[in-house]
Amino acid sequence: MTDWDGDGARDWMECVAGTDPKAAGDRLHVAHYTNNAAGFTIQFPSKEQRTYYIWYNNSGLRAPAWSNATPSGLAGTGGTITWTDNGSQTAPPPAQMTNRHYKIRVTSP
Repeated sequence: MTDWDGDGARDWMECVAGTDPKAAGDRLHVAHYTNNAAGFTIQFPSKEQRTYYIWYNNSGLRAPAWSNATPSGLAGTGGTITWTDNGSQTAPPPAQMTNRHYKIRVTSP
């Protein structure tokens, strides 16, 4: 299990994500997040020909119970994807939570 560029993502994970395993700045990560009136917004870089799924859990990280907030997936654009948890795909809505965690999964064709 190698991480050629030392960015914390193993090389095989970078292949799935479509990122360059020799460029530390090219990796799947949450680039920005904010809590706002619309809900909780996450922004992350995407690659074309990839599908992204946002998972959440309300149970903490010791024994997480992850749920998929985007079962149809989000198509990669090659640019930044912005997704807002407004409660329409998560339960309970984020405004009712004090400790919700998110993660992004990616699939390749």
